[in-house]
Amino acid sequence: KSKRLSIGMEMFQRQHQKYLDRYINTADDNDNTNNDKYTLADLQRDTDWDSTWGYDIFHYIPILTFAKKFGIRIVGLHPSDDLVEMVKREGLTKSLSSIIDGMPICMDDRRHKEDFKRLAMQRLSLSDDFGGCQEALDAAISRQYEVQCFREEYMAQTAANHQMMAARNNKNDGGRWIV
Repeated sequence: KSKRLSIGMEMFQRQHQKYLDRYINTADDNDNTNNDKYTLADLQRDTDWDSTWGYDIFHYIPILTFAKKFGIRIVGLHPSDDLVEMVKREGLTKSLSSIIDGMPICMDDRRHKEDFKRLAMQRLSLSDDFGGCQEALDAAISRQYEVQCFREEYMAQTAANHQMMAARNNKNDGGRWIV
């Protein structure tokens, strides 16, 4: 078992951690001698993969089976759909400090924001999506940017929390990460 390496995966939500830990810590899918199995199909079902991520799990099997084989902890980084929906609906003006342990959400990086807006403008149409209303387009892009920043900061906070916990529990530097 590797206590010095963790794999952070955006495609799993933080609330899925108990299922990820169970997947890593139970018998191999091919071990017919142990009744305490927790298979990839179980993980897919319990994390509601098809609705929470949606991409074919086949693409992630090499990472998941490698982690299971070597006992490497997989950490679910993404916020829950409910939290993301709350930010989409209400924005960041509501107090989210309790959600991300008081860590401020940084939206001051001008280049990051400009790059995001440029990419958003490639997907959106002022006339088709917003009836020619520039204010509505700007508001939509601004809200999408808030959601993106929330996701990024939440995932960073999840990784930092895991790193601190691993350092405390293992009395080392918390190990290495693959994200």
